[in-house]
Amino acid sequence: MKILVTGASGFVGSHLCEKLESLGHEVIALLRDSTKFRELGLKAKIITADLSSPTYQSFLSDIPKDLDAVIHTAGLVHSFNSEDFYRINYEATIRLFHGLKKMRPAGKKSFKFIFLSSLAAMGPSLKDKIATEKKWPKPISEYGKSKLLAETQLQELEVQFPEVELFIFRPPMIIGPRDPAVIDILKMVRDGIVLTGGPLGFQKQYSFISIYDLVDSIVAITLKPLKGPKLYLPAHPSIVTLEQIVEETRQILGRKPVKMWQVHPKLLLVTATLLEKMHKLSPLQLRLTPDKLKEILAEAWICSGEKLQLESGVKCQYDLKQILEITIKDYKERGWL
Repeated sequence: MKILVTGASGFVGSHLCEKLESLGHEVIALLRDSTKFRELGLKAKIITADLSSPTYQSFLSDIPKDLDAVIHTAGLVHSFNSEDFYRINYEATIRLFHGLKKMRPAGKKSFKFIFLSSLAAMGPSLKDKIATEKKWPKPISEYGKSKLLAETQLQELEVQFPEVELFIFRPPMIIGPRDPAVIDILKMVRDGIVLTGGPLGFQKQYSFISIYDLVDSIVAITLKPLKGPKLYLPAHPSIVTLEQIVEETRQILGRKPVKMWQVHPKLLLVTATLLEKMHKLSPLQLRLTPDKLKEILAEAWICSGEKLQLESGVKCQYDLKQILEITIKDYKERGWL
């Protein structure tokens, strides 16, 4: 198959390219900067473009017109400016869809458009209330709202263009090598003090999935002759608490018991707001933003991956301990931890 992967130098995108190429598929890697991607040593065709730029569509002529699938992983997760989420996660996604549809010759067979969204588009759960694909979405962050807006528009477009098969993935916490997203927690465990907030504190519940299980599931759906539209919640069957994540990390790092402090939400909000003001003076790369804090304070982000497992045939192979061990080893080798 000929498969276009956007955000190919990112966490999920790079692992997808590796997997698809190992299976013998022709990969077209779309990214903004090819430096990191070239280090992977893949044979994929590289196309550089900034999808958030309204003039980016000049790259379309470089893409094969007989694509079998597009896996759109490019997106923005952290920002102090809420407009950035809509510009990149929504507007760029819809322009990409229209651009690919326009360049495709009439009469060609249908192709799959696979959109990597987020559980943030659905919104948090209540404690012990495991969400399914039927749950009505109620995102609480601008990030989640931008992803949901893209989902909704794509679903409307798929009705207009039946030759496109739409598949949406809403993963929860993704853990694996090359991803800096969970490094803040791991660093706190390493340093012996872990902070959190929210009503449930360290008993907050999370679903998770390893990068390998997520990639295997996406690839399986891409290759199977399924008809869209489809919505999936990829997740390991186990629900974990923040305390469990901290304890597993502590044991892997060989640390003595760490101090776990629950910080009042108002203090966290003051801190996030202060960081936001600091960011306006200096473009620091910070993850604690007022928008992200809304997600951090939620009591549960839990969902069922049963539907995806049944339709993809992929069972999760990596539990929390296994994927944390692999991730921590990778972080140490990179000098991140």
